[in-house]
Amino acid sequence: MKIIAGLVAGLLLAQARPTDACSCAEPPPACEAFQTAPVVFIGKVTELKEGAGSSQEATFAVSEKLKGGPNDTEIVEGGAMCGTVFQQGKTYIVYASSSGGRLSSSLCGRTATIDRAREDVTYARSVGTRTLAVLEGTAAVHDAQGTVTKRAGIEVRVRDTKYKARTDKTGRYKLELPPGKYTLEVVDPKARVPADANEVVALADASACGHRDIALVWNGRVRGRVRGVDGKPAAGVQVTLVATGATRAGNVFATSDKAGTYEFSGVQAGEYTVVIYSTKGVPTTTYYPGTDDNTQAKTIKLSQSGLVQRIDFKLLP
Repeated sequence: MKIIAGLVAGLLLAQARPTDACSCAEPPPACEAFQTAPVVFIGKVTELKEGAGSSQEATFAVSEKLKGGPNDTEIVEGGAMCGTVFQQGKTYIVYASSSGGRLSSSLCGRTATIDRAREDVTYARSVGTRTLAVLEGTAAVHDAQGTVTKRAGIEVRVRDTKYKARTDKTGRYKLELPPGKYTLEVVDPKARVPADANEVVALADASACGHRDIALVWNGRVRGRVRGVDGKPAAGVQVTLVATGATRAGNVFATSDKAGTYEFSGVQAGEYTVVIYSTKGVPTTTYYPGTDDNTQAKTIKLSQSGLVQRIDFKLLP
């Protein structure tokens, strides 16, 4: 029993060793992995040779050729520091790269036992008959402190079409679209796509596989109204939101409409002052709540995705 226990422990250690030594990012979606891998097949490990440094040489009986060479038998290198760890007798979908006529499979890719690869198999088998391209990615908020918050359960939709998808618990979405050029939009009660973001994607044909991660900002908002020296609504006046204290954010700008109203959106939580600088048609610099002295400016506090209203101005003469 001690000998068997020792062999099991050794096997587990050998399988764990590559994972411990290799740092992997999240693997790409099935569509992207298939499009970039030279060889993809389904096969059973019929022979497994262990080499130096926990390296492996796995011989596969190929049951389904999904992409690449026509061989009924394939030999794939794995193990070692960053290779896939294979097991004798198991059936895998293998994403293999080729170098010098030899195939290898990365621990950081999507190679997996067939029972854990339903999405991969479904996509690979559909490639030849697809009429819709695939667009995948994640939606997450990136704030000024460098924190990334993935947004689950929000809607990613394609402007002016019926196509939409809801993100899963990891913030991932998947859309199937006819070939064409599209603009992505996000429906999120707490976050939004930055105003200067370009979320246009192009899918050349039905076999295309697009990837677009959407970087959102927390949708804090500040709104108010501008009146002129005469007390009437002032249109076309630029209002500036200036971060103060420990808040790390650049200046944000808004312009009053014909009713004199303005709104800043997509603002992160923090402390700010609101100011209208003197320009043509604006006699004097005015700090909220109505002073030309910046030391008398009132600081407003904005919570994450919060709303501060009635930050109103009357221009100073």
